[in-house]
Amino acid sequence: MKKSISFCLLFICLAFSTIYAQTQKLTSINRDLVKVIELKVPKEGGANGAGIVWHPIQKKYYAAMAGNKSFSLAVFDEKGHLLSSPDQSALLDVRGLWYNSQTKTIQANGYDAAGWWEYQLDNKGMPTSIRELKSGKNQPDAQSCGAYDSKRNQLFFLNFRSGAIHYYDIKNGKKESNLFLVFGAANEDEDWEILFYEEEFNYDILSEYNRTTPIYTGIDQAEIGLLNVETHTVELYNPQTKYITHRLRLPLDLPGYYELNFSYANGIYWLFDKVKRTWVGFQ
Repeated sequence: MKKSISFCLLFICLAFSTIYAQTQKLTSINRDLVKVIELKVPKEGGANGAGIVWHPIQKKYYAAMAGNKSFSLAVFDEKGHLLSSPDQSALLDVRGLWYNSQTKTIQANGYDAAGWWEYQLDNKGMPTSIRELKSGKNQPDAQSCGAYDSKRNQLFFLNFRSGAIHYYDIKNGKKESNLFLVFGAANEDEDWEILFYEEEFNYDILSEYNRTTPIYTGIDQAEIGLLNVETHTVELYNPQTKYITHRLRLPLDLPGYYELNFSYANGIYWLFDKVKRTWVGFQ
């Protein structure tokens, strides 16, 4: 009897230790992001920011507005100073914007069936023209924003209707595979109430997120990021375990949006301020 009691006490202690350890781990991955930079879009036209890309060779940011090929594609230096002409146009109705580390070029996907494109830059790093890479609708939805996975050399999109991350071959535009993340959960204890079995998932959970724009960070075990608009956090996911590994809290004075207006570039998380027409960067 004494042995049974001792065993039970030991089990309870181990259980509490495990819960405490998990709590400590979860606490350690939560942190507040702080503002580090702003990029003011100069040209009128458009209400939504499509995205930002950092060119590591040019040492420049490229920030595109969504909605029309005549809208702005502004170029900034690493301090946020505008380098391009106020009339510099995107040349494409941009949605996703990324730097392809294989080709060392800036690429983009457009609205709906506009296809995938690559920017041609002059000797000052200014966009002069675009070259079509893949025609047609090679994305889940009209507003889908592509993110480039440099480790896999693949492009991925969030399919809001199915809750899947779709990976595409960047060379031929064909869909390669699906990844189903466990939205909102950092471990099995957190997802006990989330119904998520392959293509069956909790729509109430998914409705909290920006539905157009996943991000790729390149951070080991935290490569995929989503913006949780309801909690005002950036959630980073491990594509191997499918769970959250980091929760990054954004300041509450700048709203997040359910479509577009969210990006990641140069180790910085970006939200677009529609009132000031400014990309605000956080680290």
